[in-house]
Amino acid sequence: MGTWAVIAQYGSGENYRTRVVGEVTGTREQAREALWKAAQTFREPVREKRRRVYRLGDGDSCLVRVNGMMSETYSVLSLAELVHDSADPSAGAAELFTEAAGPFGPAADASAGAAAPEDAPPAQ
Repeated sequence: MGTWAVIAQYGSGENYRTRVVGEVTGTREQAREALWKAAQTFREPVREKRRRVYRLGDGDSCLVRVNGMMSETYSVLSLAELVHDSADPSAGAAELFTEAAGPFGPAADASAGAAAPEDAPPAQ
């Protein structure tokens, strides 16, 4: 079980906002249920005519497109898993912070651009 936040990102022009619209303690599936509920209700215009929800990627985020009587809004809702809490170091996914995996898994280490020193012999 993990601790999850449902994050909303929205705005227009240069004014974008990010805020937490819900928190869940449980499994990824329970967090996805909270994401789905948020997608059905987030940022309702005064007179909603139509709401479309598009799944993005692996299902941990979605695009919400809402048509109102006079406007159209777009919001991206995503899940974020708690991996560290300074108030409670045992909270989150401590196994992600191993020396081998780095804070966000092996892929993060590979993409970090860590190169071997130039004077080191080439790997064989």
